[in-house]
Amino acid sequence: MKSRNFAEYEVFGNFRGLAEKDRSTLLRKASRRDNDLTASEDITPLLTKLDDLAALFMESRDRLEYERVELANGEDIYQFYRTMSSKLNDIRRRLK
Repeated sequence: MKSRNFAEYEVFGNFRGLAEKDRSTLLRKASRRDNDLTASEDITPLLTKLDDLAALFMESRDRLEYERVELANGEDIYQFYRTMSSKLNDIRRRLK
């Protein structure tokens, strides 16, 4: 698999493979970071990051439309990017 092309999926796969203790530690840290970002009155940095991620995920999803049959787990990767693109767009719409 081309890891460098779909790094977000690789990170997600490694996250799912973590032990329960390590996963809960990461989720607590993420929750704290989430609270810090959303508590601020200026959400411009958050929106900028979400816009960048949304563009990256949509680009990867579009590329996988054609390449997913060539990859061993292409359908799983495609579904991941499709789902994440949808979730990111929902979050962006709610924040704007």
